[in-house]
Order: sequence, then structure tokens, then C-alpha cells
Amino acid sequence: MHFPPLRYDCIQCGKSCGHWRVLVEEEARLRLEQTELAEQARKLGYQPFVACNDGFHRLGFRPEDDKCVFLRSDVLCAVHAELGAAAKPRACRQFPFFLVETPDGPFAGLSFRCTAVKQQSGRPMEVHRPQLEELRATGQYPRVGDGPIAFTPGHFLDWPGYLSLESFARASLVDPWRMLAVPARAASQAPWESTLREEWTALPTPQHNELLHAFERNLLAGLVGALEGRDLAEMQAGASTLQGGEAWQPPRARRPVSLAQLPQARTPDYRYLEHLLFRKYLLLGNSVLSRLAALYLAEKVLRFYSLAMDDQEQALDIVEGEMLSHADSLEPYFAAAEDGLLRHL
Repeated sequence: MHFPPLRYDCIQCGKSCGHWRVLVEEEARLRLEQTELAEQARKLGYQPFVACNDGFHRLGFRPEDDKCVFLRSDVLCAVHAELGAAAKPRACRQFPFFLVETPDGPFAGLSFRCTAVKQQSGRPMEVHRPQLEELRATGQYPRVGDGPIAFTPGHFLDWPGYLSLESFARASLVDPWRMLAVPARAASQAPWESTLREEWTALPTPQHNELLHAFERNLLAGLVGALEGRDLAEMQAGASTLQGGEAWQPPRARRPVSLAQLPQARTPDYRYLEHLLFRKYLLLGNSVLSRLAALYLAEKVLRFYSLAMDDQEQALDIVEGEMLSHADSLEPYFAAAEDGLLRHL
């Protein structure tokens, strides 16, 4: 098992026990329904489990603070404290871990939505091997790299080719445009097979052009609008303001920001972006290039929110929790970025 150079131990902040709707597997639900903990929740007027339209059940939440009904006043999980860690729903036992199976073995990653992970609080990841091995033995996780890997529509990588690209992307994180544009230009030129045999670092970096600048601005504006809009009208209003070059203050931000201000923002946490590569984030979408586009956009969205909120941790929460690792509704944005890049380079 491969471990990143990160540290983690739960600091009992209770952050991950609120605001998310946590899926509960049927076996755990039926077991917990019969416990005194569930009965106590019902006596307080809470539903310990909520049936959803998709046929699954999710943990119940207290309406007054949007926290899990099993979260105690001392910010400890009552299920864990009274019944043991194994009694918790699988999603609770797994967070903040990510597991991905590859031809080189499993890679164990972490979610930067977790406060302890962001603060590097705890022991080295290797210490958690027993828990991770138990999760791996009892669950199914994404497996990548065994066959042709979709780089762009119609172009494919093998596993060694992907690792070469991942190494190039990691080395280019401080120059996000190079990280994205060099592979895109390589994919747009024939013959594709000969490109794979070259060193990525030897390829020249294409320059932005006017069309790409306009496309990127519109894509970023729409992405921020989608992240912030509480309804369609608000989403469109925010996107339109940013597209016009004006500053906009998102509802949860402290100050208005324009896209022209992004280069002035503090440097994002490249440790986080590098960890996405370690976690094989590029392999878990529609194509590798669309996920490279997601990384490129994430760097800019991190800059936007670090300015708008004056808080890099909150900016990271939004990108990790709502744009990348814990969200799947934004894949069309990343695919559009890939398509526009290939069209306009």
C-alpha cells in the first residue's frame, strides 16, 4: 500500500459530522435502528435515519444546527463512543480516507476537507494501515490503469505513459498553464503515438491566445456562479458580473473580487494539488485531460476564494468539498474546459 507524506488523527472537531448527507448501508441501519441510541434520538424528536428518493437511507440531522443526531455535546460520535468504531456506517469509518487500486498496488489518500489533514495533525499515514486494510478487504474501491486510459476522446495512455504524465503534472504545478497546455497541445498534434515516447518536459508551452482568455474567463465565472448560486437567478447574476470584468461578492464572502485580481492572491496550497495527483484524481473522471483542466481551474478558484473570504482554509473547503473530491455535478464544466482547450490552442 502506498502512503502520502501526510499526517492524520481525528481531532474531534465535529466538522465532518454536519452539513453532509451521509449514506448508511442497510446492514448498519438495521443494526443501529434497534439500539438505545436510536431510541434516544427519537425521544428528542429526531429521525435517526431518513429515507431518500433514491431508495437509500441517510443519517438524520438536527435541524437547529445541521449536525448528525448521533453527535454528542462533547463533539464525540455516540455510536463510536458507546458501540465501538466498527458499529459506525461505512462512510463514517472511511472518512477522510480515499483508496484507489492501481497496477502498482493501492494508494491511500486523504480528504483535505478534514481539519486535521489540513493542519497536519496526527501520526504518519502508515500508522492507519490496519484500518485501511480492513476497509479494503470489506469494500469495493475504484480500480484504474489496467487497460487503456482515456487521455482525450480518441487518445489513450497505458499505465507507464500515465505515470510519465503524472510526474510532469506534479513538476509543473507551480506553472498551471504549462501543466495543462503542454499535454493538450501534444494531444492535438499527430502522430499521437510518437508524442508518448517524448519527454513531456521537452515540449514547448503553448501561449494563451485571445480566444482562450475569453473562454477561460467565461468558464471560471460560470463555475464560481454555480458554486455560489442558491438559485438559478443568483447563479446567473454572479456569473454575468464576473464575465463582464466587474468585482462580485459571493453571498458567503467577505469582499467583492474580480477575476482580474486572481494573480494578486496568495499562492494556493500546492501540497493539496499535489496530493490530488497522488490520489490518482486524474483517472477518476471522463478523461485525464478534463481532470487536468479541473486542477487548473481549482488553482484559480482557490485564489478567488482566498481573496473573497480572506481565509485559505475556507477556500480549500469549497474547492475540495464542492468542486473536486466530494462533488460529481461539475464534470460537464471540466469536459467543456477540455473541449475549449483543444479547439482554441
